[in-house]
Amino acid sequence: TGLQMLLCFGGMAGLSRKEIFDKADALLELVEMSQWRDTKIKKYSKGMMQRLGLAQAMLNDPDIVFLDEPTDGVDPIGRRQIRNILVELKKQGKTIFLNSHLLAEVESVCDRVAILDRGHLIKTGPVHNLISMKPSYQVETVELNGEIIEEIKIAFPDAVVEENKITVTLDDEYQINGLIDLLRQNYIDILSIVPHRVSLEDSFMQLIRGGNNAE
Repeated sequence: TGLQMLLCFGGMAGLSRKEIFDKADALLELVEMSQWRDTKIKKYSKGMMQRLGLAQAMLNDPDIVFLDEPTDGVDPIGRRQIRNILVELKKQGKTIFLNSHLLAEVESVCDRVAILDRGHLIKTGPVHNLISMKPSYQVETVELNGEIIEEIKIAFPDAVVEENKITVTLDDEYQINGLIDLLRQNYIDILSIVPHRVSLEDSFMQLIRGGNNAE
């Protein structure tokens, strides 16, 4: 059972039986597994196994925890439960090293991030710095012709034009005025300008593309 597994690992860690029971109760409650403490592990879902693993990792009350893809193969509800657990551990003052390819998850949990590309560290820093690297906008206009699209591409090489929508990532937010002026000079009516929130995944792709271009 889940409780028996914690008793086993707690014993190997040198904890007394009373210490293990006291910690097991608190940890199983933390990972929302109290009601399944006496259920055979073979009946656990992948998410339940991952949460039990987190409880096991916390038996010794470590200051630092290393987690490798803790939500791999877990359904959306299970992923949210695990994220909530990680946030709670962070509130308790734990330092958590999280390795994950799910960048939205990293963004919602982590304070700092290190981005690796083929084994090389290409960027590190606070998450809020990385997700605000470059401002991005989506501009909706009336129909664009080939000539104006070409002008947009020359002025803004990274712009993505799809029918009457232009998505552009800029080095400075004030550069959007240049696009507005270009459209007005060509008598293109602007229907809307919507700031596009740059996610950690967006920043990751920018960095990877930049690294590849540098090669």
